[in-house]
Amino acid sequence: MQEAVLPKYSFPPISATQLAFKPAKRKVALLIGCGEYVSDEFPSLPNAPRDAIVMREILLDSKRCGFANSDVVLLINPHQREIALAIERLFSGRCRDDLTLFFFSGHGFKDDAGRFYLAARDSLGIPYREPLRAISASAVHEEMKRSRSQRQVAILDACFSGAFWDETLAQGPGRVVLTATSATQSAIGQAYLSVYTGFLAQGISTGFSDLDGDGLIDVGEWHEYVRREMETYPDVIPEIHGDEEARRIPIAKAFPAHHAQYRSLVEQTLAGKRAVSLDDREILDAGRIKYGVHTRVAKAIENGFLAGLRFAVTLLLHHTQHRFVHNVANRLAEDLGRERVWFYNMQYLEEIAYLDDEVRLARCHQSEIVVPFFSRHYRKPWCGLKWSAIGEILDERRKEGAVIPVWMDDVEIPGWSPAQVGILKKRRSGRQIAELLLSLYAMPPAWRRNA
Repeated sequence: MQEAVLPKYSFPPISATQLAFKPAKRKVALLIGCGEYVSDEFPSLPNAPRDAIVMREILLDSKRCGFANSDVVLLINPHQREIALAIERLFSGRCRDDLTLFFFSGHGFKDDAGRFYLAARDSLGIPYREPLRAISASAVHEEMKRSRSQRQVAILDACFSGAFWDETLAQGPGRVVLTATSATQSAIGQAYLSVYTGFLAQGISTGFSDLDGDGLIDVGEWHEYVRREMETYPDVIPEIHGDEEARRIPIAKAFPAHHAQYRSLVEQTLAGKRAVSLDDREILDAGRIKYGVHTRVAKAIENGFLAGLRFAVTLLLHHTQHRFVHNVANRLAEDLGRERVWFYNMQYLEEIAYLDDEVRLARCHQSEIVVPFFSRHYRKPWCGLKWSAIGEILDERRKEGAVIPVWMDDVEIPGWSPAQVGILKKRRSGRQIAELLLSLYAMPPAWRRNA
């Protein structure tokens, strides 16, 4: 798939992350998912192995994280000795600019003295004053302190994981710890992944963790994205520990999602069905992560398919064009029906609070034609990843003959030209533009591509 072309005016200023860190010399990771245990004291966690596997896919994505396959170690349901040896190997022999990432999904627990442990497959922890065959937080701390790497990231998706942090870790540069919970909270799971890891993966795969729009996702942005998404789970508060410099460690490049592939997966998986089964949900959740689709966008695509919902026209605009486009929408609605034209201030008022790029992206996939009103006003709202995400969809649907832009002025948008496709506003009224759109809508898609 050809990448969407960014407008030449949309390049953001150089960020603190870009100034503070040059590319890592080497990026190594240890990913552990422990969901099966010998002791009955530890219930099974079917999500934990999947968490580690999905994190591996995210890290190996060459467009985003770019870890080499040989530098990512994946352990599923390992014993304590395997974990201890792997942690030692992760942090030893590193250079100053190497990035080391430690990820654990599984049971975490504290002893009577409040010391934190990670449970291995063979751990016998809860009934014992001194936990047997478990990985103590202090043992991991010692390996981190001995390492020469000054880019150390630890991610713990476990109960009480906030208790892992120790203030002595802050004495060395470049150490940051992300935890699914505070020191007193339990983590939560869902159908396919744990909630915390699911949002971690989503933040990178969609690129929405790039909060400052500089094209890079640093650890602090990653955490902040997850924290915001988890506000709907008030009993669980993810935490980040480490100084400001450590939080600016870059973890990934922002790259737009592939919504068209997810739409195809939904159509294949839910064909002839009226609801999403548990098996369907696993398939769709895996696809959502793979294609980097935000949960709300995925839900909109699924609901639209199940309801047989397909708009005739979606109109994309800047708020300064509202009055003009409102006239266009009213004329289209006369012929196509009000319920077949999606224009955000015209209907579906209950969605106004959620009117963001995710909703716009979903609507682009639920319409027979998409009409973006191109103008200089798009410089601000359609910048960086936002433009790239919408631009990718427009490029995809353009191949179907489903995009008819209206050029409100002489703005230059690379890859698009009024001479090739679309309608020039010039002195036309909204109703006149609508008449032209209706005539193009009536054409076969193949004809529209050449109209």
